[in-house]
Amino acid sequence: MNIQIQSKLNDKVVQDYNTSDMFFNVYEIVSFLSKDMSLYPGDIIACGTNAGLGPMEHGDLIQVSLEGIGKVTNKLS
Repeated sequence: MNIQIQSKLNDKVVQDYNTSDMFFNVYEIVSFLSKDMSLYPGDIIACGTNAGLGPMEHGDLIQVSLEGIGKVTNKLS
């Protein structure tokens, strides 16, 4: 799998990498998880973070975009 991922913290790009750079590939992660639980369309698998993202504070806005899939935006409260 070859998907570009970009993270922005308060509209500043703090991460920009490809899934091909991950320690475990997407197929290995899904295979491992599905041995112990059911996965359904729309499930989100959080795999940790790549280099570049540091501490976040109350009120920060984090946005993660996956090329060709979409984006998720959350405000820390």
